[in-house]
Order: sequence, then C-alpha cells, then structure tokens
Amino acid sequence: MAYVAASKFVDALALNRQSKQFARIGVELNRATLAAWMIRGGVLIQPLINLLEEHLLQYPVLQMDETTLQVLKEPDRSAESQSYLWVRRGGPPGQAAVLFNYVPSSQSSRCRPNCCKTFLAPCKPTPMRPCAPKMACATPAAGGIVGAISNRRQKPIQSR
Repeated sequence: MAYVAASKFVDALALNRQSKQFARIGVELNRATLAAWMIRGGVLIQPLINLLEEHLLQYPVLQMDETTLQVLKEPDRSAESQSYLWVRRGGPPGQAAVLFNYVPSSQSSRCRPNCCKTFLAPCKPTPMRPCAPKMACATPAAGGIVGAISNRRQKPIQSR
C-alpha cells in the first residue's frame, strides 16, 4: 500500500497505470482495488493529520492559499464546477508541516472569512491589505497571523 500511495502522490503515477504495471509482473490488482486502498489509507492516517493540524496552530505564523481546480466526476456536480484546494503551511522553523484541504464548491471563494471558520476554528479573519486576494487570520498561539502564499508579486506592507 505504501508503494501504491508513493507512486500515486509522489511520482504522479495514475492508479490505472499502476494496475497495468502490476499485471505485467503477474499481480492482478484492478484500479478499483487500488482506489479503495487509497481511501482506506486516508481514513487510517486521520489521527496523524489531526496531530499535524495541532502542530500548525501552535506556531504564531501560518501561510494559507487556495487554488481552483476542476474535478470531472463528483456526485451531484457538473464537470464544469469549480472546486478549491487549500494549502496550509506552518510550524516552527525546521519543523514545518503542510496540509491540503479540498473544498468542493464556492464555499471557499476568495477573500471570504469561511476559510478561517473551516480550517482555523478559533481564528478571526484580518485582511492582510485592502482588497487582498488572500487573507490573514490570527492564530490561537500568541495572536499570530496567517500570511498568503501569493500567486503574484506584491509590494511588501511597511510597518507603521
């Protein structure tokens, strides 16, 4: 299972291609079986994800960003629907953790405080700059802030 997960998520090798590779060496594993393994593995590592989330929120600086993506086959959604992938990065220097969260609709539209309500429950949003495409939030630890991982260059904000 570790080999299949690493091949999928690190080497970007689709499950159907892995199934064909296994078939070439005489091991019959269809794509549905491999997908079920990935889903089951996601359930089994939830305690680790919870620990990483706690680790992220203990440090006063947290970076967040969202990226739009399109998922072709989802129940009750057209293939043209926009979805969002949120990335959060934080933790002390040398011990950074990165977590990704999938949001299947416009629940996560830009500059909306919902990201903090969803991913940083105790946090209250604070804009980084007027009309910023991303947002900043105070984290529970020492009143820190969340910085944007920006897709474009922005001038730094000068302290007052």
